[in-house]
Amino acid sequence: MEQFGKLTRAMEAGTISKNEASLKSLMSRENLKLFSTFFMVMVCAIYVPSCSKDDNNLGNSQDGKQLAAITNVDGGLMTFQYANGKLTQFYSKDFYVGFDFQTGNTMQLIYTYSGKKVTIADTKGTFEINLQLNNDGFVKSAVTKGIMNMKPYEYTQTFDYTNGYLTRCQEGNFSCGIQYDSNNNISTININDEYNRYNVIKCTPLNIPCSGKTFWIMCITDNDFDEFLFLYYYAGFLGKEPKNAISTIINSSGYSEICSYIFDNDNYIKSMDAGSFRNVSFTYK
Repeated sequence: MEQFGKLTRAMEAGTISKNEASLKSLMSRENLKLFSTFFMVMVCAIYVPSCSKDDNNLGNSQDGKQLAAITNVDGGLMTFQYANGKLTQFYSKDFYVGFDFQTGNTMQLIYTYSGKKVTIADTKGTFEINLQLNNDGFVKSAVTKGIMNMKPYEYTQTFDYTNGYLTRCQEGNFSCGIQYDSNNNISTININDEYNRYNVIKCTPLNIPCSGKTFWIMCITDNDFDEFLFLYYYAGFLGKEPKNAISTIINSSGYSEICSYIFDNDNYIKSMDAGSFRNVSFTYK
């Protein structure tokens, strides 16, 4: 489907230019693609309030530590800037986008807030995303407009929640459903693409609850459901965070993986090795 992986293709075209405890990571890298694009999801979430908020406090206002930077051993960097507890700027250089490692490419985004509306704009003017938030400050719809290969594109995504937890993403014929266990940790992710290819991902959580982000979002975006979802996730727009990071994953093809984490003394993820997120470190402020 043309719009999926658009960020990767646009950058290729030059238009967008881990108390210390660990779990052993087992993975057959040649099977990575069978699991479909495992970009970034298992990250222990920065707390996002679940109660209803007034318009002036909607969005990504967060307690506890804020994610300041993500780095990898290949020199990739992502940085996050905040104002009044909300994410206002995102910068990325030489980082993974789907399966492709982009070298020499940068991207800087500005988040602008106005009541229940948020605009995410690329400073190079290549795309803009307009989010409509619900009463809890979570995105219920996103309209993305941009230019790729000198042609304009536009598409709409919708999002559903149950008790503040994301349960469904929809974009045209492409859908993703998320199920939770009794402890509100992700148990199953059902993905149906535009070709009616159905993938069921079974998830087992860690026994240790973590603070901050669990980076569950990787399970979705590693199945080509739009890399832009990370931009909503980092800002706290995709519902309440599961308490535990994901320990193991198995998909419809039988591919399985054990994810590895190192936590800091406050139980925030300090580093991780999971999917295409390899040897990645996180810093907070």
